[in-house]
Amino acid sequence: MIALLLALEAVTRLGDWTVACDDRGRCEALAQPPVGAPDGDYPPAVLRDDPAPALELPIPAGVAAGRRLTLAVDGTTLARIVAPGGGSGLSLPLAGPLARAVSRGRLLTLAGADRRVIARVSLKGLTAARAALRAPAPAALPPIDQPPVTAARPRQLSRKQLKALAVPSCTTPQPRSYRLDARHTLIAIDSGCTPRATWLYVLPDKGDPAPATFDIPAAATPPAHRVAGDGAPA
Repeated sequence: MIALLLALEAVTRLGDWTVACDDRGRCEALAQPPVGAPDGDYPPAVLRDDPAPALELPIPAGVAAGRRLTLAVDGTTLARIVAPGGGSGLSLPLAGPLARAVSRGRLLTLAGADRRVIARVSLKGLTAARAALRAPAPAALPPIDQPPVTAARPRQLSRKQLKALAVPSCTTPQPRSYRLDARHTLIAIDSGCTPRATWLYVLPDKGDPAPATFDIPAAATPPAHRVAGDGAPA
């Protein structure tokens, strides 16, 4: 469970809780120690909402099976529990009095019969974390439009058109054309100069070519559609 949270992609911090979602839209929340608090006093409790809201609370491995424990919120006892032992934790359904208490409280504690607290969970941000778990999970990556597959051949330009596009042009420009979609062609023009540079344009099937644009400029200095080297598109 904890390993899954550490590998998740979309992460949001809400108070002392971290909500994380993977690329399949599965979300969970992990309790964090308050700022400045010893990590050992605050085990990594996990809040989940599928199939039903529940709080998974680790119990220190040294707590023997059969030991009686008291669960409390802000000092008010909510339940008496028998430790399962062997380092196993508890899965507490978030319903009824427990759900109401954690939504209003500040600190959940688990104590032994001697009243010594063996585990703490900060409740700051838990209500917001529950709301985030019930909300639609954000996409881990933005959707990418896939162009339709086409058997059409790439558009070609005349030698005169190529020479006008390759600025400067030291020899006969060497073009390579790639069909982008049903209506556009990407053309890479090697100007033949030293140092090598390639100029990239998008050609509609009808009309004038336009400089290719990128999310990140292809060149550090203008123009952005000039690529150092032979510039072969991947």
